[in-house]
Amino acid sequence: MITLEELAAWEDRLAREVEAVGAQAGPDLAARDRALEQAGTYAEYASVFGSYVEWLELADAPAAAREALKRATALVWLAGVLPAPATGLAELPEQAVRTVRQRLEAACRRGELDTELEWMLPWYYALDPFALVGPEPLPSLEALVTDADATAWRRLAPAPAAPALAHRGLLGRYWATLPRE
Repeated sequence: MITLEELAAWEDRLAREVEAVGAQAGPDLAARDRALEQAGTYAEYASVFGSYVEWLELADAPAAAREALKRATALVWLAGVLPAPATGLAELPEQAVRTVRQRLEAACRRGELDTELEWMLPWYYALDPFALVGPEPLPSLEALVTDADATAWRRLAPAPAAPALAHRGLLGRYWATLPRE
């Protein structure tokens, strides 16, 4: 199985490809979309996502499974809120997306979210509830995100240049770009 470090490197390479296509195509999203499709970037990102979902099954590596859940959640959410040509994330496999959401629901129900997910999830939900939760009922997740302070991340998230955000794919890139004020 591919390691989380290798997945982060793969994501970094894909992010550079998306940036290069953006620089070349400019603001024309249709041109970007065609270029990313032809380059296989969308298909590669679906493979990266699938690898994170595989990590969720590893009960013997709970810390790695939690990290994979965070990264997979970020990809599900980003795919729902930003256009595919901006992220390289096109249609993610629906069953895998459902698996990620169900894992979040189970972790919320059991009170097993770590501090980082506790400040990430309310922000994702506040910006686009459907992108995070989707069409199926997830009562424990929804209770957590609707009762929490969506701006708590501003106090709790690592600084943009912090090592804690490095080498974490789009999850780290996204949180490193947000203004803290």
